[in-house]
Amino acid sequence: MPDSASTSGTTTTPAPAFDMAAVLQATVQAALREAINGLAQLQSQQTAAMPVIGAGETPRLVPLFDPSSSDSSTVDAWIRRVNDLAEVYRWTDRVTSCHALAKLRGTAKMWYDSLLSVNKTWPEWKVELKGAFPTTAGMQRLASPGNAGPNL
Repeated sequence: MPDSASTSGTTTTPAPAFDMAAVLQATVQAALREAINGLAQLQSQQTAAMPVIGAGETPRLVPLFDPSSSDSSTVDAWIRRVNDLAEVYRWTDRVTSCHALAKLRGTAKMWYDSLLSVNKTWPEWKVELKGAFPTTAGMQRLASPGNAGPNL
């Protein structure tokens, strides 16, 4: 029995084959483009929100560290402040060291100037500073022989 299409004089074209691989590839490519665009937008927003600080503004950001001054903070507090600034402003290890060491004064500056090698990372500087200046000037005065210290 002949089919109705051949008897009516019309021909049918076969339906196109469904290419699952091409559909998956197109879907994955579209998802990747969307993800890349989203990441680029996020990065752009973060860069725009990041504060820009010039080298000339550093003096007001990093506090002075002078262990012989009663106004100076402890080495631990000073290092925490430097670490916070480095994180906020995304300073590299080298930039952090440069900004921090430029703020040494008094005995800290004399100590630094007396070092034979200054080629250290910021984590190494932190260890060195904590070892060299374990107490504040006020605590040193309390521990001096002429001071009886607090009443117990």
